[in-house]
Formats: sequence, C-alpha cells, structure tokens
Amino acid sequence: MSALTPAEAVIGGVVLYVASDPRIQAMVAENDEQHFVEGCKSPWFDQMVGQALIAVREASV
Repeated sequence: MSALTPAEAVIGGVVLYVASDPRIQAMVAENDEQHFVEGCKSPWFDQMVGQALIAVREASV
C-alpha cells in the first residue's frame, strides 16, 4: 500500500473530525437514512465540514 497524498490525508482527517461530532454519531445511531440525509443538508453540517477542513489543514502544516 502506498503512502497517502497530502490531499488524501486532509480528507481522511476531515472524515474523522466530522465522525467524532456527537450530532453525527446520534444520526448514525438512529440508523434513519432520511434523518441523516436531511442533517447532512443542513447549514450546521456545512459549517462543521468547513471548520474541519480548516482545523485539519492547519494541523498538517
């Protein structure tokens, strides 16, 4: 297996960051696809992903 590219490492970090959020964990635990899809379309989800991108990128430099 080859090493991750910087972009792949950032995306992986964002996934881990987002998955650690209690709201995401609650949506996954409910196992309700409709609720999950609606949650992912919400403004707070966009904001969280943006914050994750910034945090992971800053940590990588």
